[in-house]
Parts: sequence; C-alpha cells; structure tokens
Amino acid sequence: MLPSSPHSKPINLLRGHPNPSLLPTEEMQSLMATLSDPNSASNINQYLNYGNEQGNQEFLDELQAFVSRNVVDDDLGYLEEKDDEDQGKDYEEKCGDTTKIATEYFITHGVSHGIELLCATHTKPGDVVLLENPTYFLVHDIFCSHDLDVQSLPMTTSSNSDGDGSSARTVDVPRLIALVEQGLINVPRLIYIIPSYQNPTGSTIGIQDRLDLASFAYRHGIIIVADEVYHLLDWRNVSVDGKRPARMAALNHMCHVPTTQMSEQGYNDDKHKQVGGCCTVSSFTKIWSPGVRVGWIEGPSEIIKSLKSHGYIQSQGGCAPFMGEIMRHALSTRMADNVLQTLRRAYRDRAKLVCDIFEESSSNIQVLSKPLGGYFIWIRFPKGVRSEEFLKFCQGQVTFLPGERCDPFPPSKQQRQNTHDVNDNNTIQDAINEDHGIQNCARLCFADSDVDMLEEGTKRLVQCLQQYTEEKFLK
Repeated sequence: MLPSSPHSKPINLLRGHPNPSLLPTEEMQSLMATLSDPNSASNINQYLNYGNEQGNQEFLDELQAFVSRNVVDDDLGYLEEKDDEDQGKDYEEKCGDTTKIATEYFITHGVSHGIELLCATHTKPGDVVLLENPTYFLVHDIFCSHDLDVQSLPMTTSSNSDGDGSSARTVDVPRLIALVEQGLINVPRLIYIIPSYQNPTGSTIGIQDRLDLASFAYRHGIIIVADEVYHLLDWRNVSVDGKRPARMAALNHMCHVPTTQMSEQGYNDDKHKQVGGCCTVSSFTKIWSPGVRVGWIEGPSEIIKSLKSHGYIQSQGGCAPFMGEIMRHALSTRMADNVLQTLRRAYRDRAKLVCDIFEESSSNIQVLSKPLGGYFIWIRFPKGVRSEEFLKFCQGQVTFLPGERCDPFPPSKQQRQNTHDVNDNNTIQDAINEDHGIQNCARLCFADSDVDMLEEGTKRLVQCLQQYTEEKFLK
C-alpha cells in the first residue's frame, strides 16, 4: 500500500481548468462596479441590446491593441530581414499572385464556438479535415458533428523548437506538403493545429514550418484553423529560449493569395467558394476566465465576411455584446495585461515544480517537452507501462489523462476514416500515420490544483509508478 496522505481524495491532474485562486474575481468586481456607476461614461444600456454581427467596434479595436502589444516580440522568421519587395518576390514565386490578404477580428463565445462557426461556413459533409495526433481530446467530435472526413496529419518526433533539448511529436510540414503536391492524398478543406504549447504535448511549431504551412494553405485554398488559446500564456526567457514563433494569423499579410487559381476540390457557388488562409482561434478562457465566454477569430477579411453573413449570426446579432463591453474595459485599463502577467508567473512556477519533482526523484518518468507556456506537461512512463492500465492502479490516489485518449484515431474510430489508395497500394493511413507510441504517455495539468496538492499529486504519481513497476515487473 502507498503511504497515507493528509489529502484523502484523489488529486486531479487531469482537468484542464484554472485554479480558483487565479481567477480575476476582484478585477471582475471592480469592472462591474464601474459599469454600474450611474456616473460612468459607458452607456451600459446600449450593450444590453443586440450587438453588431462582427462585434462592437470599440471592443474590436481594444482587442487588436491588446494582442498587438503582447506579441510585439514574436518571431516572424526570415521575413523580418527582408523588405516588402523581397517578400513579394518570394511569395509570388510560391503562390503565383501579388494580392495581399487583409485580416480582421470576429468576436465569438470561445474557441470551440469559433471552430464550429468555421465548420458551418466553410465546409460541407465529406470534406477532409486533418488533425494532429495526439491532439485536444474533445475536438474530434466537433468535426464529426459536421460529417467531415477526419484524418491524421503526418507527424514527426524531433527536438522541441524551443531548444530545451526535450522532444515531442509535432506536425511534419514538409511531408504534408509533399503528400498533397505529389497527389498522394487529397487536398484537405481544413487543417486543425494547436501550434503554441500544444494540448496535450506542450510542443510548439517552429516559425519556418509555420511560414511554409501558411504558404501551402494559400496555394491550395485550405483554411488553417489554429487553436492558439495558449499563445499568450508563455513565460519564455527570450535570451535563453529564443523568440516565440508568431501566431498563424500574423502570417496572412506576408503571403499572397492565389486568386487566379482555386483547388479543383473547391466549391463552385459563391457561398462556398474555396478560400484559404490562416485563422487564429482564441479566447480569454486561459488568460482571464472561462466564465466570461468571450473569444475571437483573427483571419482573412473574406473569411470574416462569411462569418458575419452566417444565418444564425444574422438572426441573433453579434456575440457577447454586454460581456464584450466588460472585457473592453479590462483591456483599455490594462487590467487584462496585469492578470496575464500574474498567470504567466504562477504557471511557470507550477510547471517547474512538477518537472523538478520528476527530475529529483529519478522516477523514470520522462518529460517529453518542458513547458514554456500553456497548461500541460506531456510525460512518458517506462516501456511496458500502459497509461490506461496504470491509471486504474492509481485509483484513489491521483488522476491524469492517458495518452490514448488524446489519439483521435484509436481502433474504435478507424471506421470513421476514409482510406484512399496511394502509390504501392498503401492507404492514406499507411502513408501518413506511423506508430506514434502514446500508449505509455500521459498529460498532466498543472493549472487546476492548489500548489500544495499539485506537489502532493506529482509525488503520489511517482510513488504509484514505483509500486506498480515493482508489482508488475519484479515479481
């Protein structure tokens, strides 16, 4: 039996929620008091009515300013060293046109809502969407609810782009481009990625791969749905870890649109014509509070226009007009910036605590990607330890998310995938989905538990593994 603990309940390292102590309770009370003040300059009455389809313009302006000042040091890659003329020449060769993309913001109720809207406005049943493997364990069903053909992106295991020496699976962008452009797989309609501090692996796609992916999307009329809810939630030391790669939507204005060439698999009618581009889908869920239910899509103007004309947006009006006004105040007063800084420090310390325990305990638990942002740590147990089976052994002590649950293509879901013949009579799955070895991996969330319970839960995990391996392998 494991040693007794002052905490009688199992400690939850599974749930991806913020700790209650880190929610901006006092800030929200202050904002509500300000808006409730009869002498307030804000006319609260107008925000209790229907809102503009895209979102209140004052809020959109503050949101753009907030994002801009928090990404000013992001790495834009080699394009930073080139003038506009050179950029145009480079991308004209790749895309065959010189029409630049303008980007805009659109207010949503959160990331899941943003994904839902993009599916509703830019896909039809049977369209292909490619996902990372592993990925966010609940996103698969959003795409399946639209009868989309959900398939795997080619993945690779390499050193983390953050340069910390750790490794985790990430998208194999060169292989993806080769497979599509050699005609080995069909052109997807959507590609869903979590490019910064991925859920569950914590890995980050490097800037060159992002640039190549953006250019590829424009050439083929593909929409990159970049779930970047963790992008701003980072604590990297630029002098040590390097710059954070720019969010995907920031690359739109650097690419050129192939307006004279549309994919053969594109739509023929105006409503569903094939457009491509990078859409950053994000929210205040991780950097303020999930309860406000306010998010945004940042993407090409043509895509934003389609969202504004979507039937139910036309019917209900814009999302969150009242809560949007509250968040506008949080942004304009820099209250949101202060909360973001607090969260960065708190999560940095929490992530370090967990990693230090693993390192000091000599537990044979391998951290595959040391977090420089986000909510999660992706770990690997020793060979022969399946995380699902081990979780049952840990019952009553600690919970975590087994790696298999982050696999959108387990055997039970394989029948949902189409297989298409490629060279040498292989299937698409043979071509792009190698053994990804996640059965002995697990996701730990360091954001939810109190710090003392996070420490205790991590130590329990180490102790459980020690006892489990002794019972399983040393009998």
